Amino acid sequence: MEQVKKSKPVLFKCIETKEEALKTIRDASYGFLFLAVLTGVASFVLGAALLTDAVLYLVLALLLFWLKSRIVAVLLLVLACMSLIVTILNKLGKMDQGGGNVLLAIIVVWVAIKAVEATFKLQGKFKEAS
Repeated sequence: MEQVKKSKPVLFKCIETKEEALKTIRDASYGFLFLAVLTGVASFVLGAALLTDAVLYLVLALLLFWLKSRIVAVLLLVLACMSLIVTILNKLGKMDQGGGNVLLAIIVVWVAIKAVEATFKLQGKFKEAS
């Protein structure tokens, strides 16, 4: 019997081709769009301050999807890191606004890091190869 080699999801391996970079950007965009909806819904329960985050994630996710921009990816990473800091501070009792799911915040930061990697490779190494 032949063994079928399962490949890791793009978000968990090094990006080595232009196609993987494009898939990573698409997947990250979808993830941030989902996060925008989730954050928007949570804003009705946890407070209107989260609505700003939802709008930022929505706009930046759409821009990442359409433009595949390094600047947009870095802005998403900054926003994700700020959300992680607020989440940790909230869990420590230093703040009373923001989420409480540290694992989700870490995953969001990881996806943002992969989006940055993908956009930089797409605009750099893989652009020259085309």
